[in-house]
Amino acid sequence: MAKKAFGKKEFNYSEVSRELKKDGPQRLYLLHGQEDYLLARFVEELTRACLPDGVDDFSFRELDGASLNMQELSDSVNALPFASERTLTIVRGYDINHCKEGDQKALERIVSDIPDFATLVFINRGASEPDGRLKAVKLLRKYARDIDFAEQSGSALNNWIRRRFDALGKRIEPAACDALVYASGSLMGALVPEIEKIAAGTPGDTVSVADVERLAFRIPETRAFDMTDRLAGLLKMRGISCEAIHGDIQQRIREKTLEKFKKGEIAVLVATDVAARGLDIDDVDAVFNYDVPDELENYTHRIGRTGRAKKHGVAYTFIATVTEGIRMDDIVRNTKAEVQRLKYDKDGCLMLVEDSK
Repeated sequence: MAKKAFGKKEFNYSEVSRELKKDGPQRLYLLHGQEDYLLARFVEELTRACLPDGVDDFSFRELDGASLNMQELSDSVNALPFASERTLTIVRGYDINHCKEGDQKALERIVSDIPDFATLVFINRGASEPDGRLKAVKLLRKYARDIDFAEQSGSALNNWIRRRFDALGKRIEPAACDALVYASGSLMGALVPEIEKIAAGTPGDTVSVADVERLAFRIPETRAFDMTDRLAGLLKMRGISCEAIHGDIQQRIREKTLEKFKKGEIAVLVATDVAARGLDIDDVDAVFNYDVPDELENYTHRIGRTGRAKKHGVAYTFIATVTEGIRMDDIVRNTKAEVQRLKYDKDGCLMLVEDSK
């Protein structure tokens, strides 16, 4: 079952920031999550806390996680500070979920004995979320300050939006805040340019719902809400126990739906990419991609919901257009996945396409 506990405390960036100011830099951090804006902001604060006089080649090192060498990491962590009191090493994009056994032993030696003057940061932005069941992840979390930069919601997000508009000389109506989040999503990094555009395009001092609807970019996710609900409704009409989750459904309702799915009280869960991201649910027999995702990362996250813990799992992708077929070809080429192509015969039965075309 998933490690995420329902009803757990919501991520609060202000608390994390205050902790850094009060206690100072820790020796090891594991940073991940969907909210890139807050993650980047924290890295900036952490860098200033570690190196108040600025970065230099002796005190600051940034390593590429994709080609990480454990000896190089050890040398960086243990290098003595030269023109500062601390050193900072940042590793970006290291896939801890696929850490090799030999690297695990070397990694444990490094993270279990980080010098007091050093700070080591693993950043998983853009990579898969750390899987808490894996030995390497458990190892890092044993020693690290683990921070999941989750999407903000409710009053915390709306207050941030209002402050951004205030800084631009505009006041946004409460209903307009909700309209902006519905249209453009809740990720702060995507909202920043939208706020600036709406503030510049609003003639008066107050931003209304009409201004947001006129100027805001509508993410594809908002169009997916209706499709998700309709698909769940069609499955229910055919006697299949099914529920939907997406960003327009209250968090408490989404949590109840997930709990029912985990307990086997519903057979099918229909979800958007954002709502399904990070779900940790065992015994998912199959994933059906109702459409072909635009991004390779979304495809990986989708099919990663099945076949977990060395269990059998299968993923199906529906292809209805030539464009979707091209996108699927790109996914197969980049993932090097073994894909069996199927098509419906005249009787509506699936048959294998032998020529792979």
